[in-house]
Amino acid sequence: MLPPDLDMYPRLKSVIVLILTSLLSAHPSASQTTSSSKPSKPVTGHYRLRNPETPNSLEVLQLPEGKIQFHLLALWVSPNNRENVHNGELEGIIEMKGNTATYETEGCKVTMRFFSTTAVITQDSKVGDCDFGVNVTASGIYRKLNNRPPKFDQSLISRHNHL
Repeated sequence: MLPPDLDMYPRLKSVIVLILTSLLSAHPSASQTTSSSKPSKPVTGHYRLRNPETPNSLEVLQLPEGKIQFHLLALWVSPNNRENVHNGELEGIIEMKGNTATYETEGCKVTMRFFSTTAVITQDSKVGDCDFGVNVTASGIYRKLNNRPPKFDQSLISRHNHL
């Protein structure tokens, strides 16, 4: 847990979270990736990043053939004016390799690593900002709230199956 006075510095807090995430993923016992393309644990459910400046949410539905459908809502709320909100959204169907899924388009790369009670999301700022608003990032450790399947617009699955 980070000291409470660190909440005054959200960017520093994000950097520390990313460093800790990188260190954990570099440690062999922390890695849960398997060689199969099928996730080792169910990932379906609702996830939340609990931070006053970034109340992000992630919904995931496990699909057949080692894929997931997801919806990510990333927000930044000004600490000085709660009505000043910037946002970014991503959705899609992507392949899972072990416990990891990566969404990648021109100007956007977001990697999701799933564990039993969390999802660790890393947004690669070198690739781009994913057309998110100012100060908005998807990066962080999202706590799993429940295992209920989210309700998605089925047209995305239909379009994906016809590609």
